Amino acid sequence: MKKLALVLGVAVALVSCTSQRNPETEYPGGSIQVIKFKGHEYLSFDGNHYDGGVVHSESCPCKSK
Repeated sequence: MKKLALVLGVAVALVSCTSQRNPETEYPGGSIQVIKFKGHEYLSFDGNHYDGGVVHSESCPCKSK
């Protein structure tokens, strides 16, 4: 569980450090972006009012094994 928290923390830090991001999907409350990290896919939700989060994508290649 600690490894997953660390990976998600690093992914969020990497996403927040980029100055220009190309959101895959925009919606009125923010955007959703696909992040690839160490062979896995994560969805990053970025809200307009400091809301957001990161989840492991259901379409990640590791889930098809």
